[in-house]
Amino acid sequence: MISSACPILLIFFNRPDILSRQLLALRQFKPASIYLAADGPRVSNEEDLQKLNLCKQMIATKIDWACNLHFNYSEKNYGCDQFVPKAIDWFFSNEEAGIVLEDDCLISNDFYTFSSILLDKYASDDMVMSVSASNFQSKKWGEGDYYFSRYPANWAWATWRRAWQHFDFSMQDLDQFTASDGGFNRIKLSSEEKRYWLKFFRGLQSGKYTFWDAKWLYSIWKRNGVSITPNFNLSTNIGFGEAATHTKERTQTHVLPIHPLRCALKDPSSLEIQTAADHYLYLNFYKPSLSGLFKSAMVKMKKLFL
Repeated sequence: MISSACPILLIFFNRPDILSRQLLALRQFKPASIYLAADGPRVSNEEDLQKLNLCKQMIATKIDWACNLHFNYSEKNYGCDQFVPKAIDWFFSNEEAGIVLEDDCLISNDFYTFSSILLDKYASDDMVMSVSASNFQSKKWGEGDYYFSRYPANWAWATWRRAWQHFDFSMQDLDQFTASDGGFNRIKLSSEEKRYWLKFFRGLQSGKYTFWDAKWLYSIWKRNGVSITPNFNLSTNIGFGEAATHTKERTQTHVLPIHPLRCALKDPSSLEIQTAADHYLYLNFYKPSLSGLFKSAMVKMKKLFL
């Protein structure tokens, strides 16, 4: 059983103000086991070093409840897209299942309970590979308190060692997966989605894009796996701004309220994927917008004239 003391991996870097809010959120329900992982400072970056030291001192003073602490502080800087998978590897070398938090993704006891229950329930179901905390939709899908999706949301999430072992950083078998008789073409996606993801996966493989979480999505799809999404939002992201690696602009999704959990979870009647919910996510969160394409073009133009 996991639910009585579900371990948490907390990954942080050089944002003591963000980490302070994270530790205050965790203090509300006092998890019993926390793994703390920090990337190293960038070369010759004294500010990184100072802020990382502040973060480490803060951990020593603000985790003031009975808690089993584990530390993995890198001396070398790997960058977010390499260090996060390394930290998760370390976590699951010690634990069978648990919650993964980056410093800017806040949860309450509700997701702690929600994920703990489902990590137990689906511990032996190889098809289920991830449990998300975020729900970016206002509509309820299906009759349960959660539904099954092709898309794992990684603003606070949970998984098992047996699932994470399939994380594919190099994507060397992409051509085989996307061949006419490969698994990619058996996934129920619209033709537009397939074109988008095929191009995006090739960009990931070549190094044009550096998103570890997109490689996690690829890894799940390659195994024909699914992710659990709650029918109510259970996390919020406080990391928008210039100091963020990817979420530099504030959007409505960053300030979603955390909803309370019902006393007893109602399960969906089957593992059927809610394809309409997934298509909504694609249209509203993945598909490039005209404004996004314009901003990208402007950035490229500025680089040409620098």
